[in-house]
Amino acid sequence: MLSPAKRVLLYRAFKPSHVPGLVLDCDAINISGAADSAVATFPDRSGWVNHPVQGTGASQPLLKEGIVAGKPVLRVDGIDDFMTTPLTHSWSTAGWSLFVVARAGSPAAAFRGLVGNRFGAGAANWWTLGINNNVPGTVVLETPGGVQSSFGFDAYGQGFQIYEVITTSPSSISLYRNGALALTAAPGGSIGDVTNEVYIGRWYEAAQIWADDIAAIVMYTRVPSVRERIRVERYLGNRYGVAIS
Repeated sequence: MLSPAKRVLLYRAFKPSHVPGLVLDCDAINISGAADSAVATFPDRSGWVNHPVQGTGASQPLLKEGIVAGKPVLRVDGIDDFMTTPLTHSWSTAGWSLFVVARAGSPAAAFRGLVGNRFGAGAANWWTLGINNNVPGTVVLETPGGVQSSFGFDAYGQGFQIYEVITTSPSSISLYRNGALALTAAPGGSIGDVTNEVYIGRWYEAAQIWADDIAAIVMYTRVPSVRERIRVERYLGNRYGVAIS
């Protein structure tokens, strides 16, 4: 049996690319630029060149150094900062998965998108992970028809969290926070086969902007095995000092 120290070394050696199906792997430590500078590109290490970008200077998030476990983050202003990635893969209706390391701030009663596709609420297959307008601070996954599946957690003032969305089929989703299952539910409609751009730091409408820090985003076009999911969770937890359940 591996000692705790050797387990840490094992997960430090692990990379998200060790799990098949990786299409987005963004870590703020790979952003080029000086502290407090505007960020035009959030580098993607998946190999698919799905870099989130923002060409408008006033809407570019900032690079903040030494924020979580001594590492930098992407800071989104809650007003008009967001990025878009050309993530146009055909998402299998058999499922897909998302891992996000982020912190929520500004407890205003407003929708605040963290990651989601750019379809509006009336479109098929659309989804957004973010803050619920109706219950400020509650992180939800909203799906077609405005159906909200909640993590059951008030994120404000709670520090960095690892949010996970696992779509085990077009009609079933599982939400995890820091490795612990929060909810298994049916979305409002199919959220598989998404072939459009993905927003980073924004709900589908303008001004529905995340209001704090994003450290990392990892996405796969498949459902990871339990072992794979745990490896990604522990990798992110060790990297950002988040305790995994």
